[in-house]
Order: sequence, then C-alpha cells, then structure tokens
Amino acid sequence: MVRTAAQRWLPPSFDPPIPEPEPDIVWPTVEEIEAIREAARREGFDAGREEGFAKGVGEGFTQGFEQGLAEGRDKAYEEHTNSIVELTQTLEVFIHEIKDLPDTILEPITDLAWSIAERLSLGEHIDRAPFLHAVEEALMRLPSPGENLLLRVPPAQRAIWEEFLTKASLPFRMEILADADQESGAYIEVEGTRIDVGPEARRALVLMAMGLLPRDSVNTRDAADLAESS
Repeated sequence: MVRTAAQRWLPPSFDPPIPEPEPDIVWPTVEEIEAIREAARREGFDAGREEGFAKGVGEGFTQGFEQGLAEGRDKAYEEHTNSIVELTQTLEVFIHEIKDLPDTILEPITDLAWSIAERLSLGEHIDRAPFLHAVEEALMRLPSPGENLLLRVPPAQRAIWEEFLTKASLPFRMEILADADQESGAYIEVEGTRIDVGPEARRALVLMAMGLLPRDSVNTRDAADLAESS
C-alpha cells in the first residue's frame, strides 16, 4: 500500500466504542398512575368479594341450618304435643264409653237373648230371672281397661285362642299360658279369681238361663259358679 505524504499515520484506538445514547425515560402521568391503582384495587376487590362470598355462604349455611333445625324441632314438638293431647282425649272418651258399655248393652242383650230363647223352646213361659242374673254376672266381670288377664289353655288350643284374641280387639291385655297339665277347657285368671270360659261352661250357662238344665246338675253348678278362688 502506497501512502502519500499528506496522509498521517494514526495509531489504532483501544478505547471501547461509544455507547449509544439511552432513550429518555417517560414517567407515567398522574392519570396513568391512578388508572393502575384503580385496576389493582378493582382486581383485589373482586378477589376479596369472591372469597368473602364463599366464606359468607358457608357461615350462612351453618347459621341457617342451626336455625332451621331449632325451628323444625320446635314445630315438630308442638305438632306431636297436640297429637298426644288429642290422642289422650280420644282415649279418655273411649275408656269412659267402655266403662258405661255394660249398663248400655245389658237391656238390649237381655231382650235379644230372651226372644231367641222363646223361639228355640217354642214356649212363652221361660223363667227370665236366671238368664238376667247370668248376663248381669258376666257384665260385672268385665275387666277394666288396661288390666292384664291370664288365659290358661291346653297347648293344643293355644294357636286357636291366639288367633281369636288377635281379631277380637279387646280393650284389655290378655296373656295366654299353655298349661301342659290341662287337657281341656279354658280359664281366665285375674287377681286371685279363676273364671271358666271353656265351651262346656258357656253352653251350660246358656242352657241354664233358658231353663233347659235341672238346677242340681253338674253343668248347672259349673255355670252358676263361674268364678272360684284359685
């Protein structure tokens, strides 16, 4: 390379390159800062609202459940209390009617039985007094409501009596005792009294009331003495 005299030689520069000028910083305006702050506030508000809503739903459900449970318990107690009072009043009326039942049905039953007896015997001169006494005696022995009775029967007849008592809807409780030593008959035991309610005793009672049995027969004595001390 040929250099002319007019060209000066300059040594190479080892200085770093001159950096380019940095751009001017543009600071946000007040309006932009307020907009950013408002956006952040709204975002936080929405997040807090959702969290608070979820928490409020949980607390509200718990409070509502407890309040509803208490109100339901009170309402159910009030309804059942009214039902119990109504049931008690109904039972009292029913028990009162049962107590008055013997006096109410005594005369109609006596008249009906008397009419049937006249037709069966084909006569009009049957002694009415024995039958009336027998009906009165039977009605006097009706147990009071709630009283427990014991029915002693042979084991072979227990199923028959259980079926009968189930369908009878009696106003008192009857417990059946299958007595292996008893071959026949049926006896009701209550408060030291034993009453023969077997078929022979029932048949003898009706026949005696209609005057068809002699007074000194065995069946007559069984019918007249329905109860004996146990």
